[in-house]
Amino acid sequence: MAKPKIGASMVLEGEKEYRAAINGIKNEQSQLRSEMKLCQNAFQNNQNSLDALRKKYEIQTKQLETISRKQETYAKAVKDYTELQGRAAEKVGQLQTELAEAEAKMKDMTKNSDTAKDALEKQAKAVDDLKKQLGDAELCYDSAGQKIISYQTSLNYAEIELAGMQKETRFTVPVILI
Repeated sequence: MAKPKIGASMVLEGEKEYRAAINGIKNEQSQLRSEMKLCQNAFQNNQNSLDALRKKYEIQTKQLETISRKQETYAKAVKDYTELQGRAAEKVGQLQTELAEAEAKMKDMTKNSDTAKDALEKQAKAVDDLKKQLGDAELCYDSAGQKIISYQTSLNYAEIELAGMQKETRFTVPVILI
């Protein structure tokens, strides 16, 4: 994954890949749920036969793997966005310092009667540019924070889903081994 860019816009290379991975996993989970229903239908009259239990366990194992991949993807997204937010916070701090210095310089320039009009306009433009960059960086920081919340929430649900599937799979395993 390439390094994210912070400035006029925040870009986290890989956001598209996160979404594609999650959508792929959700599609795979849907397909596995339909396989489980098909299995239950096929063994409708003999749900506890060895063949039925083996097939259910095979499907549950695949479901467990996909849930684990989903949980890992969300955890990586949270980690990456947390790092991005940290870099955005650094950029905000840097721009705040630069803006304060530029505003102080402009204030000194306006007090000095020797300052040329062009130099004052140039400094005013520099101050305006820094304000815009600071606003953009703050927006990026806030956006990363919202992504962290979103992915963390999804991660929590994925971990709950994973724990539930692990529990369900544990109940199936002993029966098959008999």
